[in-house]
Amino acid sequence: MGVNTRERIAVLGGDGRHTVAADHARVRIYRSPRDGGTGDVRRLLDSIRSGGVDRVVILARFNSHSATRAVRRACQRTGVPVEIRT
Repeated sequence: MGVNTRERIAVLGGDGRHTVAADHARVRIYRSPRDGGTGDVRRLLDSIRSGGVDRVVILARFNSHSATRAVRRACQRTGVPVEIRT
């Protein structure tokens, strides 16, 4: 009976082709506002606030300034590490 301790990584931006390689983690892609509307950003913010994410990777070239700012702010408030990639 092992506990699943895999890290939960959220990737904001792109369409899934630009992913984070992580064998030790569960990676979920949230589409950018341009690609999927604002619904994915809202779902990511809810997940961050509820403790459902261990780390966030933002693909900056696929996102708006406002989406990036909102996610970074939520991560700061909850102590979730965030990485910006260009």
